Amino acid sequence: MTLSINTNTAAMAALQSLNQTTSDLNKTENAVSTGKTVNDASDNPAIYAIAQTATSQISALSGVSTGLQFASSALSTATSGASAISDILSSLSTSVTTAANNGVNADTLNSQLSSSLKQIDVNASTATFQGVNLLAGATGNGVNYTNLSAAQDINGNLFTQQGANATATGLGLQGLSSTMSGASLNVGSTSYISSDNGSAAQASVLSMQNLAAASGSGTASNPAVSTSFVMDDQSSSGLASTKTLSSLLSKAVDSALGTSGSNVQVAANGTLSSSAIKSSSTSSNGTTTYTLTNGNTISAQADASGNVSYDVSTAKDANGNTTASSHIVDVNTSASASETGSQKSTDQTSTLMQAMSNAGFGVARANDGTLTIAGGNLSASSVSLSAPTQAAFSTVGATLTNASVLTVQNDAAANKSASSSTPAVSNQFILDDHQSTTVSGGMNSTSTLSSSIATAAGITTAANMVVNADGTLTDTTDISSTSTANGVTTYSLKSGNSITAQKDASGNTVYSVKTTSATTNIIDVNTSSSANMPTATAAEKSAQTAAQAATLATAMGNAGIATSLNSDGTYSAALTGGLSQISWDSTTASTAEATTTQAPAITLNTASATLASGSTLTFQNASATLKNSSSSNPAVTTQFVLDSDPTTQTATLAALQTASGVSDLALTSGALTSAGGSISGTSTSGGVTTYNLKNGNTITSQTDNSGNVTYSVSSGTGTTNIIDVNIGSSATQTTMNQSLNNAMNNAGFANTANSSGTTIAANSNAITAKWDTATTTGATATNTYNTNQSLNSTVTSGTNVVQLAVNAAITKMSQISSSLGVGSNTITQLQTSASNLSSSLTTGVGALTDADLAAESAKLTSLQTKQQLAIQSLSIANSQSSTLLSLFRG
Repeated sequence: MTLSINTNTAAMAALQSLNQTTSDLNKTENAVSTGKTVNDASDNPAIYAIAQTATSQISALSGVSTGLQFASSALSTATSGASAISDILSSLSTSVTTAANNGVNADTLNSQLSSSLKQIDVNASTATFQGVNLLAGATGNGVNYTNLSAAQDINGNLFTQQGANATATGLGLQGLSSTMSGASLNVGSTSYISSDNGSAAQASVLSMQNLAAASGSGTASNPAVSTSFVMDDQSSSGLASTKTLSSLLSKAVDSALGTSGSNVQVAANGTLSSSAIKSSSTSSNGTTTYTLTNGNTISAQADASGNVSYDVSTAKDANGNTTASSHIVDVNTSASASETGSQKSTDQTSTLMQAMSNAGFGVARANDGTLTIAGGNLSASSVSLSAPTQAAFSTVGATLTNASVLTVQNDAAANKSASSSTPAVSNQFILDDHQSTTVSGGMNSTSTLSSSIATAAGITTAANMVVNADGTLTDTTDISSTSTANGVTTYSLKSGNSITAQKDASGNTVYSVKTTSATTNIIDVNTSSSANMPTATAAEKSAQTAAQAATLATAMGNAGIATSLNSDGTYSAALTGGLSQISWDSTTASTAEATTTQAPAITLNTASATLASGSTLTFQNASATLKNSSSSNPAVTTQFVLDSDPTTQTATLAALQTASGVSDLALTSGALTSAGGSISGTSTSGGVTTYNLKNGNTITSQTDNSGNVTYSVSSGTGTTNIIDVNIGSSATQTTMNQSLNNAMNNAGFANTANSSGTTIAANSNAITAKWDTATTTGATATNTYNTNQSLNSTVTSGTNVVQLAVNAAITKMSQISSSLGVGSNTITQLQTSASNLSSSLTTGVGALTDADLAAESAKLTSLQTKQQLAIQSLSIANSQSSTLLSLFRG
């Protein structure tokens, strides 16, 4: 090394080495003393930043763990209370069963019931942990919160546990006693409507209220609840009854807002939209909460069967507790959508029953289809089912022709009572083989179509209206203009009425004629697919008729009238939108039958009639009308024959001969004889005379309360009741009507006289009514149907009702316990996850920042030695300059 007067490079190098060694030594000493290699940003900026973030997360997780521990304690308290309540309910069920089987005194049973209800309330009210009670159902009395929320992670996501009302009232046991009431609803083989028709809300809805709703006295502890179950044949596209759901939700939200026009829309995926909805959020348990503009809410979640369930809070108290709500359940009936007939009805009812059970009601079904409903604090008289009017038509053994007409209409159209406020609605299905001789494949029932359209449109000269083979209309006298848009041709008439023509889903042309008081839809049903089928034999003709009927059924379905083929060859039809009556044109549809199968109220108007001896009024049930009786569904015909001479009974005898199939019967003063020996035996007991006929049929005779002789003819196809109504030899129109009314009352046809005539109450044996035309003139029989909520409940009671209510409470308590159990398990998992994440982060931070003490200690020793050497080197380097200077002095 060259020495310089100006520099001492050796000293400078030694100094630099010493400084670096000292710096390294300081870091190592700090690492050994703190146990960390990175203590601040200067040690390692990147690692320090990562460590700081992780440390912050660890701190946040500590807060999460604290919140989850609180939630765990609250859930544990609620779970203990729920377990105690479940035990009480189990014991209660045993007591009710014992009472039913062993006839326990009612007072004893009621005492047990009352005691159990008090115990339930005590357990629900005391399940409070630091102000949180998940079983109380309402705040107050030391309960500040009935729901539970806790941070479940450090990202702001919340764990939410919805509380429930597990008090006796909350479990639906209000008024529980040996005499409590339940509802009885005979759904029988009801054909539910499980989807809407376009923009029409027509799905069947089962509605009910609890006692608080029925009395308008909802409170926080006992809210007024209205419940609706909407039948829905969901598809891959989603919900099918969205219009009905939208209508129900709109009414509920309007009630919640105290206004109208909320217009809530339900999408196919079940989501809601409305100008009345301010915001929405979805919690960890899948519940979506929609907040309305006034703070009330709609909650949407799936029930135990996966049905979408909406709860609308329509009223709250000062503490924010719900005091009234609407519960709307979309019942998924898609599993039975492809079924038909009674099997479909049975399976749909089973699905509905499960949804009712999920909602807290107890329900049982009898063999005849009657449902007994209890629990849920049910108001027994509030249950109603909006079901379509049940109808059927038959072509079995019938002959259909080109232009055969089946008409489906509402009461206003059938009874010719239309007005602007009650318009007539009629659907005419006209069969058409499309074997036109002028246009290939063109319409062939144009004459019938023309006449029907002209009549519906009020065209005075019917011949002016011409339906061409291509489906277009020609009428230069009455049509003022024609326009076509989007496949719809509109014919404007000079009268102000209009006609539109368009194709349905099967390509049939549908003409809609609209006047100020009526809408008539005339459908040209294209039966060309069966037009050329062979018809040489009866079997071939029957096959063609069946094919025509199938095509007709499809056209009816296109028009929104759901039809299904029954095993006996008849078709069931569900009439919606106010439609109530169905009939064939007897001229073009020989022996074809059609009738409603739901009993109407029948009005008999004889104000302008002429009745006489021999006048006959005939009632038939559906089986008799359709001629499809069976052992389980026998035909019943009841005939009232006016008779001025009970000694000869001419008209009555003719009716007996026809019904019994025996032509040699004779009547003398009410007694039957047979000149040809057709009666094999006669016996009398208890005022009833029985005639056994050789053909296997029987006839019984007895007198009613008015002294009229009643004959009942029993055959293999059903029963025909023939009442010989004694009107006397000098009867007037007034006395004949009175005698007839008395006879109908005696036969179980409850009737009342009013200004429009005699009204017969709905009776299962009176689906159709008609007067004979041979001896009666001017008399009419018109039907009126309740097409809105046609099935209503009756009140029932008994230990079976009590047991159903208790079973419903047990089911609801099981759901509550299950929810708490799921919540507890979720909390445990979240706690484990938080703990594991905290441990992982702590380990990670340690791996990044912790010092290896053994290595650092060895490094410390090394650096200390290195520092000493550096000091010595610096000392030696500094001494070299002194040696050089001494040379100059020498």
